[in-house]
Amino acid sequence: MSTLAHTHKELLRKISEALESLDPAELEKLARPEYRAEIVVKRVRSARFGEQDISSHELVAELVGKLEHSETRAQAEQLLQSQTRDSLQAVLRAIDVPFQKKHSKEDLVEIVVENTIGFRLRSEAISRPG
Repeated sequence: MSTLAHTHKELLRKISEALESLDPAELEKLARPEYRAEIVVKRVRSARFGEQDISSHELVAELVGKLEHSETRAQAEQLLQSQTRDSLQAVLRAIDVPFQKKHSKEDLVEIVVENTIGFRLRSEAISRPG
């Protein structure tokens, strides 16, 4: 395979991954003639050792499911410690919780925990008879 063909193949793979990371509403918009796609070239920082970056909706949904089935805050925090900031932001988008780009990884972990397992634990504590 020529270098140019290899480069095209890699570029198409990246475009495919970007399209897979869009939610259905974004894909629907993109298909409409009044919207256009733009390509932005960014250098990606590699994840720190031990961190994972999840980008597909399937992986985000899987992580959200695990969080919702966590029994304790500590268990949920442990699930999230191996994630990158980008992954945590993807989870927050998936559960429709606002966040700020300036939030630290620790802040994002806390926000995710509070809006998944924390919410459920508080509801269960309130509904238990005294």
